[in-house]
Amino acid sequence: MIFDGCGYNFRHDSNFKADRPCGAGGNICMFIRSPARITLNGQDHYVKGNTAIVYRMKSPHIYGAHNAPFVNDWVRFLSDEDELDHLESLGIPFDT
Repeated sequence: MIFDGCGYNFRHDSNFKADRPCGAGGNICMFIRSPARITLNGQDHYVKGNTAIVYRMKSPHIYGAHNAPFVNDWVRFLSDEDELDHLESLGIPFDT
């Protein structure tokens, strides 16, 4: 597994939206600190904050602010399928 980038306490305005239909160039583990909207399988989910999500590299990443500035921490990592299978065997859900 190769860690490819990270961010801590990243802040965006209340109009922020990320729409990456082909992913973000790596797997992303993101901790969302603020109210947000996350779209999974075409369905919007609204979270109050203190929410985590792990996206697979090629999964669509659609998320953004919801009635407040968007604040998050994130780590991007590259891995092969065996490493992802190992993470899933530990009970870490992806794209959920």
